[in-house]
Formats: sequence, structure tokens, C-alpha cells
Amino acid sequence: MAAVLVGDGTTTVVLLAGELLKEAKPFIEDGVHSQNLIQSYRPAAHLAIEKIKEVAISIEGKSLEEKKSLLAKCAATTLSSMLIGGEKEFFASMVVDAVLAIELELKSEKENAEIRLSAPLQYQSIVDAEWNIIYDKLDKRVKSGAKIVLSRLAIGDLRTQYFADRDIFCAGHVAEEDLQRVVAATGGTVQTTVNNVIDELESAQGDAATSAMGGRGQGAAAFQGRGRGMRRR
Repeated sequence: MAAVLVGDGTTTVVLLAGELLKEAKPFIEDGVHSQNLIQSYRPAAHLAIEKIKEVAISIEGKSLEEKKSLLAKCAATTLSSMLIGGEKEFFASMVVDAVLAIELELKSEKENAEIRLSAPLQYQSIVDAEWNIIYDKLDKRVKSGAKIVLSRLAIGDLRTQYFADRDIFCAGHVAEEDLQRVVAATGGTVQTTVNNVIDELESAQGDAATSAMGGRGQGAAAFQGRGRGMRRR
């Protein structure tokens, strides 16, 4: 939850939660109901928040350089536990500059938007670009060597025919539970991109390979060969 809400603090949350549970254990062993402990933790959480607000440093009225310095310290603290922690000062400054360069309120809509073209061929290039993206993804699926493609979303007539012409079985609207069962049975892997597809796996029985792929947010698995107990080479 901490990673989702603020992008940091997961280690701290785990440590604090562990200590809170450690302190609560004797009360549970003495027969105190868990709801009573929860009701006690809630006001304690509010007190902790109020204390944090008391020691917080306000950046109101400070110069831009002072603000950037404080923000850089916050970013550096976050980066301390990352792989780039050794260069946290450099990356912290980069992150702060990038964030401050973005408007506080980005407009998600633009009224009366136009795409102005000076020649008909420019329109055709836009259409071709969309088709090129589609066929590029399909080609990557085929080149992976997969013989079965399963997707949680619709595959569509174009992709179905494309796979059929290349002797590849495909199925769309596969339930998440069924997809996971197939993956568990074959040793496959669910992926959400066609880039860097795992295309070389071997089976304990031999003569089998498994790869997995899909579109962004789609989730799909693709399998080649036969056999069970597949493992990644």
C-alpha cells in the first residue's frame, strides 16, 4: 500500500507493522480481543500523524533554491535503498528538476483538436504506422516459436487469421483462472509485452518449448511443443 500511495516507505512499514504486532502479542495471549487493539491503534495513528506535522518543515516562503534543496534531500532518502543509491545525489537532483518542470495540473483533454496535413500521403503514413505496430507485434509472437497463444482479452479476426495462416492456435477471453492453470501445467510464463519474449524453454520430456507474451495490460501466454514439467533454460 505504501508503494502504491507514495512510492516509498515499504521497508519502514514492514518494520513498524512487525513491532506493533510484537507489542500486541502479549495482549492477545491474555485474551484481549483484537478489535480492542485495533480501536487503540487508530487514535495512536492520529497522534503519530499530528507529531509528524509538528516536526515537518514548511517550504512556504522559501526561495526556489531552498525548495529544490529540501526536495532533493527527500528524493535522496527515497533512492538510498535503490540500486542507484551510490549516485543518489546525482539522480535526486535530476528527479527534482524533472518534477518541477511539469505543470501541476496537466490537461487531459483538448477541445477542437486538429491534425493538420499538407498532403494526402501524410494521412496514409498515419494509417500505415498503426498497422505497422500491429503487424510488428504479431511478427514477434510468430518469431518466438509459439504454437499456442492465449489472451485474457479479445484477439480479433485479423490476429486470428494471421495466426491461423501460420498454424498457430489462439484463443481470446480466456479467464484468468484458466490461464494460470495452463501456465502451471506447462511451465509457461504470463507476460504483458511482446518485447524480450522468453522464447527458449526446454521440457523435462524434451522436444518442447514454452514462451509467453501479450499486449500491454492484456496478459497472454503462448506455448510451443508438448510435455509437462517444463522449465526455463
